[in-house]
Amino acid sequence: MISRISCVSRPIAARAVFSPSQRCFHGSPVSQDTVGEKVRELGHKVNMKVGQGLASAIDKGEQVTNATKERLDTAESGAEEGKEFVEEKAGDQWLNGTTKALNLAAYRRYSIKVDYESKYAGRIQQLASELIQWQLRDMISYRKGVSVGKLKEEAKLHQQEEARRRREEREAALAAQKQQQEPSVDDPASPNMNAGTRKDSSPVKPLTSILNTSRVLSTPHTPEQIGQLWNAYHMSRSGGTGRGFLCASIPLDLYKKMSTVAEKYPTFIVPIRRPKDSTITPVEGESDSAYEFYLLQWDFHEAPRAPSADDDPFVKPSSSESPNPRISTILFTPLEEYKLRATFATPYLVLTNYTDLASTHGLVLLRGEVTPRSGASGNYMLSQEDAQQLSMAIQKFYLWGNGEGEEERLLRTFHERPGEFKWEDLIRAADWRI
Repeated sequence: MISRISCVSRPIAARAVFSPSQRCFHGSPVSQDTVGEKVRELGHKVNMKVGQGLASAIDKGEQVTNATKERLDTAESGAEEGKEFVEEKAGDQWLNGTTKALNLAAYRRYSIKVDYESKYAGRIQQLASELIQWQLRDMISYRKGVSVGKLKEEAKLHQQEEARRRREEREAALAAQKQQQEPSVDDPASPNMNAGTRKDSSPVKPLTSILNTSRVLSTPHTPEQIGQLWNAYHMSRSGGTGRGFLCASIPLDLYKKMSTVAEKYPTFIVPIRRPKDSTITPVEGESDSAYEFYLLQWDFHEAPRAPSADDDPFVKPSSSESPNPRISTILFTPLEEYKLRATFATPYLVLTNYTDLASTHGLVLLRGEVTPRSGASGNYMLSQEDAQQLSMAIQKFYLWGNGEGEEERLLRTFHERPGEFKWEDLIRAADWRI
């Protein structure tokens, strides 16, 4: 703007100094116009260039300003986005951390249980120890001055008394049950009584319910013939296989020897060989067999009356003493079963010695019954071979000779000196196969 003003002022100044009346030279109007036009054109060009330069500078300044503003806006937008991103991430991390903390607290609250047994184990052991010491002191003060032999004798008497009490309870329960099932003789409407029904309190199944003794005695039969009939009957059981039954005929003198020993030593244990698991690596020096121990127990019942060929079931039996020895039963149950259930243990095998024909034929009939498995037809608690081994153990340990054999010594030691009894000796003495 300054250059343009100066350019315009120069002709005016020239005109003021050189007026028409004072100029020395007269110029033509064309030349004057040409010079003025050139001066104006020159000024105009100068002004245009200056203006274009200023305008270009202004435009560039505006472009730079706009670019800078756009960069600032972009930077601000990026900063805002970065801020939002950081805040979002921070919020997620805070939320995740809080959630994890809550989950951990809930887990600890509901999963961690207090083990009171471990917590108070020391106190429980202390109380148990104090109770045992108190009981021992009481027992010692009560039994002070009593010898060990006297204590063993009292314990043995207590066991015998307990066995007698259990036997009487069992016999009474079976007698009451059988009495309820029997029809009354005084009732005229009732059917005739079965000839095999016993009138005593014995829990044993009567022989007359198995063998027709009246018919056997109506014709002469030798003990050998009766034994053959007895064996043939039991072999015909279980579809002709005899499965689940044992039978034998024992001379009376041998039965008396065994029963005499059994009355003195009514219980014993018998081992049965079992094969070891083939998956277990055998130990050098050990046998390839294992053993399962069975507990046997003798029980004696009332002696049966002597049968006759014309035995009338309606005739009251004689009150005189029977000439026959007492009937006996032998129960076998696994030792582990007895440890778990004691008197409620299930007998796996029951042997019954019938002495009904002892006075007439000098014969005792042995019948063995293996307990069947519940709900399984034709399956039994013992195999036929194991049942035979257990029955043979009776003869091996209770049929004494002169009382000096290894079996007699083991049975006597088992009852009289249990601390000296060794099961290894028992296995060596009872290790047999059928």
